[in-house]
This record gives sequence, structure tokens and C-alpha cells, in this order.
Amino acid sequence: MYNKFAEGELAETGYKSFYDELKTICKMFGLMEGIDHLKKDESRHIAYGTFLLQRLICEHPHLFDRVAKKLEELEPLTISFNAEGVIGDVKKGKEYHSDIKKFSEKS
Repeated sequence: MYNKFAEGELAETGYKSFYDELKTICKMFGLMEGIDHLKKDESRHIAYGTFLLQRLICEHPHLFDRVAKKLEELEPLTISFNAEGVIGDVKKGKEYHSDIKKFSEKS
């Protein structure tokens, strides 16, 4: 479940926002490359977690309802975490972009 929630939902959206902003301002290419490596690594973790859940459910079908219920319980939390970010908020998005641009100009 950790793989699906923390790495799949939270980390992936965070990396995407950060990476997209750096790409927009054409700065910190080394950091962008590092984020690419993190994304690949997280993808492997997510894939393994998914594979493991599939194996467990195949061997123990009664676990399916439990896993599905847990994912449903985590869904509102995931949505609220992402809603606190800049997604869909133009003003916050502009502020975030401005902060990253200011920081990168200091370098």
C-alpha cells in the first residue's frame, strides 16, 4: 500500500510539479537529470509494489476487498494533499514559478 500511496500518488505528483517548473524556466539541468533518475527509481518501486499486491491477492483472494477498501480510504487524503499544492491554483502557480525563478537567478 505504501508503494501505491506515498510513491505513486504523492511523490510522483511532487516530482512532476517541480520538474515542470524547472523545465519552464530552463534552469538547473543537473537537478532535472537527478529528478529523472528519481522518477525511474520510484517507477520501479511502484511496479514492484503492484506486482507484490497482485501476487498476494492471487494467492489469498480474500485480501482483495481489504486492499480495495484501503485504497478508497486513502483517496481523499491523496486528493487533499495535491489540492494544497499549485495544481489548479493559478495564483499559487505563478508565485511558485516566481520563487523558483528568483532562486535560480541567485545561482
